[in-house]
Amino acid sequence: MAMDHKMLILDTPQRALSLFRTLDLPSFPHPPKSCTALSGGLANFVYRVSFDHGPSVILKHYAPFLAKQSSFPLPRTRFDIEAGALSWAGQTFVNHGRIRVPKLYHSHGEPHYVIIMEDAGNELVSLLDYFRANRDSAEVESLAETLVSFLSTVHSYTPQNMADPDRFRNENGHSIIKGYYYGTFADALGRYPGDVQEALSGARALVAKYKSEEEPRTCLLMGDFWPNSVYLGKDAQIWILDWEMMRYGRGFFEVVQMCANLYLMEKSSVFDGSAVTRFRKTLVSHYMANMNVRVVEADGAQFMAFLLAIIGNSVWNIHGDEAAKIIVDAARNMNFLFV
Repeated sequence: MAMDHKMLILDTPQRALSLFRTLDLPSFPHPPKSCTALSGGLANFVYRVSFDHGPSVILKHYAPFLAKQSSFPLPRTRFDIEAGALSWAGQTFVNHGRIRVPKLYHSHGEPHYVIIMEDAGNELVSLLDYFRANRDSAEVESLAETLVSFLSTVHSYTPQNMADPDRFRNENGHSIIKGYYYGTFADALGRYPGDVQEALSGARALVAKYKSEEEPRTCLLMGDFWPNSVYLGKDAQIWILDWEMMRYGRGFFEVVQMCANLYLMEKSSVFDGSAVTRFRKTLVSHYMANMNVRVVEADGAQFMAFLLAIIGNSVWNIHGDEAAKIIVDAARNMNFLFV
């Protein structure tokens, strides 16, 4: 089936399936049977392609805009970053205990901008959903320790010890992250009453200070470490997904991003708050000990920027006065959140 490649946008399963059938992929000798859109893809279009014989695969398409909001442009350089990141991570974590990274089967740039990778299965449970049920303390702490081992491995790589240091100089990634979190802070804060804005005047000043500063490029980052990039699979495997924001930065930044999400999970009635607290404290204390880091002022700015950007997400079920109180309490206890 011929396709128009001038502006190839795979925004439906039918279009994704049509493209797959036109690609010359010797790894998949059998024609695809079906294609299903997967939920959770904010930036990209993600599909599961199934066959009559053999395991299914994941097809990920990188449009020049946000998949969930086509009016928001998004550089396609993220395709090259994720293809490179999956290749690097696949080699780095090939024998790393419980940690799994999807195998990269094929990557096709212009005009397709698609990656075809291993399907981790349809029984995966995100870290977000994992904490919707009551969890055992030892299991939670073991999970946090494993993720610290993962982060410590990624963060041990620097521009100085990478074979190809320019491979992950992801300046677009820096701009997207800074624009989304720091750039939306003032607007997000403006939605709250004056007394809340006054209580957060210190946080506002802190965010304004670090909004204009360059993030240190000291080590490699996974790039988007939050509860919906960590999935639990069969045989206690832990899958790390969505690597397109991989870049150099400050390692503790990833812990702060995760903590902002965990903080809201702790406050929400939707999740097992006590288990989330144990997980967060283990994650932070073990990471700080392993990597010999301490909390600095910039971490507080990043935490508040993250918090204001995501608190409106309906998944937390936190609204109105409750949301305002959580924000104010967080601004007053930022250092406490990291210990």
